[in-house]
Amino acid sequence: MNTYIYLTERGSRMHSSVATTVTALEPHT
Repeated sequence: MNTYIYLTERGSRMHSSVATTVTALEPHT
């Protein structure tokens, strides 16, 4: 259970980082 939570937290953090990068690279309207 702990491992699952750890992986989820890590994955969500990585996903958030990727989303931020994409948003920064894409021209915002």
